[in-house]
Amino acid sequence: MVADIASNFGANIQLSLPDPSQQHLFLVKSTHSLSRLVALISARGGQVTFKGSNWVIAQLTFEAGMSLNQEQGIVFVGGTFLDTKRFLAFNRLFNAEDQGNAEDQVHQI
Repeated sequence: MVADIASNFGANIQLSLPDPSQQHLFLVKSTHSLSRLVALISARGGQVTFKGSNWVIAQLTFEAGMSLNQEQGIVFVGGTFLDTKRFLAFNRLFNAEDQGNAEDQVHQI
């Protein structure tokens, strides 16, 4: 049915998985302690970019990010996008004393 609709509009739809080596940003929420959550991400070759009390934004391959869903205590894993200009503007407004640190973190992404 989808192919028929696409064909009627002259569309060509192709779906594929992301490049296995490409890093993506994921929002990961957990009931684990922050140190345990960071360890789970590191064990999959990932790197934590930002931290909250029970969440992180982490760089992981697609497969590694999705594998976190198998872990007990992981509440949510989802791809995310970070608009660096807006983030830095927000950070300057609410967190001026940590501005340099945040800019360093964003440039790592």
